Amino acid sequence: MPVETSVTETVVRHHLEALLQQKGVAAIVSDYDEEARFIGEDTIYRGKQQIHGFFENFIAALPVGAVDRFTLRSLWVDRDLAYITWSVGGDVPLGTDTFVVDNGKIVAQTFAMYATSPTDFHSLFVSPVSGVSSVRRSSERWYPSMTRPVRTNSSPGSFGPASAPSSVTTFISMPP
Repeated sequence: MPVETSVTETVVRHHLEALLQQKGVAAIVSDYDEEARFIGEDTIYRGKQQIHGFFENFIAALPVGAVDRFTLRSLWVDRDLAYITWSVGGDVPLGTDTFVVDNGKIVAQTFAMYATSPTDFHSLFVSPVSGVSSVRRSSERWYPSMTRPVRTNSSPGSFGPASAPSSVTTFISMPP
């Protein structure tokens, strides 16, 4: 039986609330299944323990006041799948996550962001948690790949298309 869209949205919003209200890593990770996978640019984290380690490092790497500048740009939900785009002021003008929810838990997530100063977050990708599979090391070089219109929300508390799309440049990391 497919997951109800409302369950998926509730889980994702609870996950974001735990992060933004600074409830701690344990509260953030409580939304994950024991065997969840979290896929970043260079690393696949498997299980709650490794995902916990990612969030410890991620929160420690955030610029001062980053949580206060977080903006949820879009939230799209279709049954067990949720997709968000977000920003953190000028420090992270574009971040994106995709979530797969099953039985009220996140079972898979992808994560990517463009930071204007990649060295601030370099430790997330070159110092993985013990036992984590690292695919390749992060590059310090960033290249614009394309520009296209993106529909964004009118406010962080809503989801779905807004009346006027904005233009966003998508960035990809290239090996040296």
